[in-house]
Amino acid sequence: MIQTLLGDAPFQGHEAALVRVLGMALAVIGWLYFFGGRSGGRQVVAASVLDRLILVPLVLVPTALAGVFPHTMLSFAILDPALALGAWWLLARDTPSKT
Repeated sequence: MIQTLLGDAPFQGHEAALVRVLGMALAVIGWLYFFGGRSGGRQVVAASVLDRLILVPLVLVPTALAGVFPHTMLSFAILDPALALGAWWLLARDTPSKT
């Protein structure tokens, strides 16, 4: 389905397994973020924002430029930092003022 939607090249070897592993990793990370957010711990958000702004593009852009699922990797390289900025904005908005 990824190939059809994003126009990536057909799988050559075990890329189908790679997509399943990436999907599982996203599900686990999402699960942890969900419960981190539900716990009310502001540190979870602050810690994840820095990683998502720096580490995600630093890894995914070169991977996409190397030809590994370029549309998928570039989409995540743009979307995840944008969502991190949104999380940071929400965190800053909910910070009680010191007056």
